[in-house]
Amino acid sequence: MGLHINRDLFRSAGLDPDKPPTTWTEVREAARKIAEANPGVAGYMQMTQNNTGGWQLVANTFAHGGRVQTLNADGTATSTLDNAGTKAALQMLKEMRWSDNSMGSNFMFDWAASTRRSRPVRSACSPPAPTCTPRWCRPTA
Repeated sequence: MGLHINRDLFRSAGLDPDKPPTTWTEVREAARKIAEANPGVAGYMQMTQNNTGGWQLVANTFAHGGRVQTLNADGTATSTLDNAGTKAALQMLKEMRWSDNSMGSNFMFDWAASTRRSRPVRSACSPPAPTCTPRWCRPTA
């Protein structure tokens, strides 16, 4: 996973695109500044459509120190969203949308929308789609 940034939108908000955010706190602050400097443009977006929302939430959970699945002693797994990492990820998104107003009001994004240049879906920051298959999903020899 990574974070895509729009260098022009960073500059328009007085931010240095050569020094992008490295923490979620910095992402949130940059998103707020970008949204304020560019009315109608989301400072941050996260994909939600076409099976993208689930893996985006899982990645965001991991980034906040949580896990959505644990392996049991008997070899089975238990999945849950009831963990501190998921709660922190969802709280951050809630605050970015409703407190900072840095996510705009359109939340129906998928991979294609995050890479278009049309104004309704422009965003300064967005997580990209995964670029590799996780090792637990790869076939074994």
